[in-house]
Amino acid sequence: MTEGRDTKELRPEDIRHLRSYDWPGNVRQLIKVLKRSVYLDLPLSEVIDRERELGALVAVEPEESGHQRLWPLTTRDIRPMREIRRDHASRALEVNGGNYTATARSLGLAINTLKAYLAGK
Repeated sequence: MTEGRDTKELRPEDIRHLRSYDWPGNVRQLIKVLKRSVYLDLPLSEVIDRERELGALVAVEPEESGHQRLWPLTTRDIRPMREIRRDHASRALEVNGGNYTATARSLGLAINTLKAYLAGK
């Protein structure tokens, strides 16, 4: 994104990335990605690529991976949010090679918030 005085413009590369992603979270996910790009001052294409990487974590069915399902299909699948945040943050930290700064940035969190999530708070 290039900055204007009061606006930000999308680069052609950003538009290609926007169109190539299937947006499983629909408009809410798109808005989060756009905000994350602005807040973290990262290129939109980079934020979308990270979203793709993290999205693969929830696409696999639990029977195949041993991971629990993020979106509950039955009441048996419902887990407390602190567990979901902890598990997601922990996996994101693994994907980022144990780098807290990169993990916090990729999740759009402050490092202290990331640490709280990892502690199950």
